[in-house]
Amino acid sequence: MGRRSERRQAPTAWEPVRWPVKILAELQEAGSCWLPVTVLDLSADGCRMHTGFHVRPDRTARLRIPGFAAITATIEWSEDWHAGLRFDQPIHPSVIHHLAAHYRAVRDATA
Repeated sequence: MGRRSERRQAPTAWEPVRWPVKILAELQEAGSCWLPVTVLDLSADGCRMHTGFHVRPDRTARLRIPGFAAITATIEWSEDWHAGLRFDQPIHPSVIHHLAAHYRAVRDATA
């Protein structure tokens, strides 16, 4: 489960902005059913979410945000009931801004 530190690199100057959000969504890991998750931060390239269950890194998944088509992604890391996804195709900036404004969350100081 400690793969996060192995896979996540230090931010660089070009790393996309991650928006703090709270989106009640659904995740479908390959070969599984849709399960509820909470997206905690979002960028054009991926997201971090609270799953409440273990997911396996390097597997294909789909994320379903209310009102949008399912987003295909790869599970990059999983640790302590949280996981990170890398989207197969970047989300358009206008969609990210819409979601960030609609589902705005206060950044957790302990994160």
